[in-house]
Amino acid sequence: MRRPVLLAAALLAVLACAYTWPLVLHPGSLLGSTRGPGDSYLNLWILGWDLRALLHHPSSVLSGRVFDANIFFPAAGTLTYSDHLLPQALVIAPVYVLTGNLPLCYNILLVGSLMGCALAMHALVREISGGSPLSNLQKTIIQDRRRSAPRGRTVHRLPNHSVSTFS
Repeated sequence: MRRPVLLAAALLAVLACAYTWPLVLHPGSLLGSTRGPGDSYLNLWILGWDLRALLHHPSSVLSGRVFDANIFFPAAGTLTYSDHLLPQALVIAPVYVLTGNLPLCYNILLVGSLMGCALAMHALVREISGGSPLSNLQKTIIQDRRRSAPRGRTVHRLPNHSVSTFS
């Protein structure tokens, strides 16, 4: 039971690295998603604010002052305007203490989140179907080909072709 999970985790790690390519080449200097000004820069700033609060002013987390971020100073509670990322900061804090590299921490969280979500889906499919997700995918492809071969695919039929995935 342990070997299939480790094999799936290794495969998902490779897929996560391929999905975020070329991030794996420069994880400390690139960001995982940099299309225009957007959430990656905001989340990087929020993660930095959280790590600063956790490491330099840990009492601010308990008192709630961590939410008084300086983004819209002097307004109070401005970190609550978006995702606060405090649990993620707690998880990645040891890496930040060792490296001091905020983009590296962000990218580790990004790739780790991709892997974690995919591994959770793998476990869910395994639990529901009682078998390997790969074998279920093969069955689905074969059934789908048999059903759609004479008619061909159209957009309005696509959702109906995968209904029997787990049956």
